[in-house]
Amino acid sequence: MPSLTGNVGAGGLNRKHDVSLVQAMLRVIKNPKGQPYASFSYDGTCSPTGATVAAIKALQNDHKINSGPPLESAGKIEINGKTFKKMVELLPASHKEIAALEDHKVVYLKGSQTEANAAAARVTSDPKFLDDFKIKLAMLINNFYKKYGIVLSVMEDKYNGGFRTFQQQRDLMDRVENGQSVTNAGPGESNHNWGNGADVGFQGLKVLKGDGSIVKHTGTPTGDSPWLHQLEAIDSTAATKLWNLRNAETTLHRSAKAGDMGHLQSFSDAQISMGTSLAKHMNKEGSMWWEYKQGAYWCNYGLADENTKFKLGSAKKIWDNRADSKVNVDEASLALAMNQAAARRNSGGLPPYEEEIYQAIIKLTPDPPSVWKKEHIKSAHCNKMRDFFKADLETSEANYTTWKPYDKNGNPI
Repeated sequence: MPSLTGNVGAGGLNRKHDVSLVQAMLRVIKNPKGQPYASFSYDGTCSPTGATVAAIKALQNDHKINSGPPLESAGKIEINGKTFKKMVELLPASHKEIAALEDHKVVYLKGSQTEANAAAARVTSDPKFLDDFKIKLAMLINNFYKKYGIVLSVMEDKYNGGFRTFQQQRDLMDRVENGQSVTNAGPGESNHNWGNGADVGFQGLKVLKGDGSIVKHTGTPTGDSPWLHQLEAIDSTAATKLWNLRNAETTLHRSAKAGDMGHLQSFSDAQISMGTSLAKHMNKEGSMWWEYKQGAYWCNYGLADENTKFKLGSAKKIWDNRADSKVNVDEASLALAMNQAAARRNSGGLPPYEEEIYQAIIKLTPDPPSVWKKEHIKSAHCNKMRDFFKADLETSEANYTTWKPYDKNGNPI
């Protein structure tokens, strides 16, 4: 049910949101001739002798509200007075849950408790979200609805707003919106990949146009887009306020990426290094030793000792593993790694996962040299190593629940 925070009309406090609410109500309530009492678009402003006061008087006269007791002033609406109660009564069924955003002229329709429950249930029932994250996310959805009547929700699967596979993360890197890439985070470099991140927006929020009709965004059955594109066009400051109100209701962290308003995650971008965290995770779950430094991933090829690593490149290239986007494999480095593996193998043997990599390279070599040199390394050897790189990424993805956050210095957060 709509409510006022102050009186509106001739001699009223006329707060912007209260005036907008009254004007929008007058825009959808019809007089005996079937015409709206307000023929103008609501704008949150009210002058003593203007159209808003005239519309209030017309409604009061039609419904004989001015006569007492209690007596109400012509052209003025009190918070809990007869005029406002009559307006609430006269609202069409489609607009019974009309509300205004405080300190703004924006008027919207509240969502239902059923919708809010469903949005929260989608979070709590998602097996891919980690427990601490889903608890905080569901609490945000419930608290925000309780306070504002607005349903927040994890953006739909078509937006990849919830948990993402490494391949989904990779695919998003090729998507461009508003002239920029949707994400620069490669496979394994987003909180979405670890059950600790989600895009939480306002999909379906029923913002009213000036004439009282509901805005509709392309691709959204009813209401605005998750990112409030329509509201942004109507009142960008109101859109910003809604994002800020959402952020104030949660201890989850925003993305540091400019314009990424929807994203929430368990860890602060100012603290966490997603590259270091991924490298640490691959060390634990994979078959090689990894490190993230100088903006790239370094690896020992699963053959050299733990402290000897070679620069590969980005997670995107490691994941792609294809002819047109091959990650770097240096022939001299691979020869060095094979010699180190052979020496350790002769002195005490290799762990099973290193032996597997060693044998895979040997099998591609008809006459293995006693000492490997750069010229012994062929494209087949390099391609096999690329397969092992991607395999470590895939194994890490499969064991996503054991992922832990680290800062850029390798310290656990």
